[in-house]
Parts: sequence; structure tokens; C-alpha cells
Amino acid sequence: MGLTILLVEQNLEFATLISDRAYVIETGHIRYESSIADLGDRPEIKEKNLMI
Repeated sequence: MGLTILLVEQNLEFATLISDRAYVIETGHIRYESSIADLGDRPEIKEKNLMI
């Protein structure tokens, strides 16, 4: 559709259902960026930044 929406969401399960990309922003800088699928393969990113 060519539509971009910025979603700030704390519920990772919900966000993964509706998102294609994931960004971790810390102190105003993008610290991590990937597809949602790749985020699932990076437990260290999820544990450090998403409190999972």
C-alpha cells in the first residue's frame, strides 16, 4: 500500500503482529534496526532492550 506508520508500543507480541520492521531507540539514537523476523533471532537485543 505504500503506507508508513510509526508505532511506539510496549507490547512486543502485538507489535510483531502488525509490523514489518523493528527499531530500538536509546537516548535519541537508533541502536538497533531489523526486520521483525530478524529480531526474533537476536535474544540478546530483546533481553537488553525489551526486558524479555
